[in-house]
Amino acid sequence: MIVKQIKLSRKEKDKLIRIKAKTGIESWNVICRWALCISIADKSVPFGPDVPSDSNVEMSWGTFGGEYQELYDALFRERCVEDGIENDPSLIAKHFRLHLQRGINALAAKTGPKSVTEILKLLKTDVPVPESDHNDVPTPDYNDLIRDHAENDTLVMR
Repeated sequence: MIVKQIKLSRKEKDKLIRIKAKTGIESWNVICRWALCISIADKSVPFGPDVPSDSNVEMSWGTFGGEYQELYDALFRERCVEDGIENDPSLIAKHFRLHLQRGINALAAKTGPKSVTEILKLLKTDVPVPESDHNDVPTPDYNDLIRDHAENDTLVMR
């Protein structure tokens, strides 16, 4: 678990309200997941002062990550290694907040995405296809799966 609780700033709360209105994504935790993924896809290291926690929007790590919380944890820890962040819980937590803030800012930008399809376009969709150990079992083409969902605006992270 990266952090026990995630508390957003007032500015981030206002941005989540706008993102929700323009994309139709209902849950703030889902928007925050997309925001984290968008920031992780950006290879630059986020920087800035500590992000304030001055709003009433708060969620647990379990709410943020849902059934995929372990996956988000592993992805983010790998990104911390890539960014040269020491394995210190407070540094990892600060880096997480910076990534989350950057992703929320990207989604809230005037030129930001207005649908799930546009969010997916911000992310690299060339997912490596795993090798199948069984010749009789077809290996799914993840890139086609992502594109299919994107065309119908149906890819929802819960």
